[in-house]
Amino acid sequence: MKHSLILLACFVSLAASSFAQKTMPAFAFTDLEGNSFTHADLQPGLATIFIFFDPYCDHCEHQAEMIQAAEADFKNVQIVFVTTEPEVAPTEAFREKMFGNTTLEHVHFLLDTDYMFDAYFDGYYEVPSVLVYDKEKKHKKTLNKETPAADLLKHL
Repeated sequence: MKHSLILLACFVSLAASSFAQKTMPAFAFTDLEGNSFTHADLQPGLATIFIFFDPYCDHCEHQAEMIQAAEADFKNVQIVFVTTEPEVAPTEAFREKMFGNTTLEHVHFLLDTDYMFDAYFDGYYEVPSVLVYDKEKKHKKTLNKETPAADLLKHL
């Protein structure tokens, strides 16, 4: 009986933890000007979408196009593009091409030169991978493919 109760307690604890929402991790990347950008630099009270991308990736470009096409729907969302591309120029070119004429105020492009994205966000990620966090910085969804804007928005 004692072992049954212990097993039941372990099961309940495991089940509860699987339903618990993870909060956004503390992270540190570099912006395109060479400055540190951390979780503390994000605007409080706004939902955040992280996009792990490569500036040479066609699928990543399509993901950016879908967001740009629905620009008005993302005006109160932070969008953080993170790449492991070590050179700044390709990422700057991607930013200019995809968001050069945007009215979105909260789009950030960051460099992950230490290859820490997987460690910070607890997993292996392909490009593009999209991680959605709500206004309280709770993880809502991870999508490992390009995702239409409407599907992203429904997870906010």
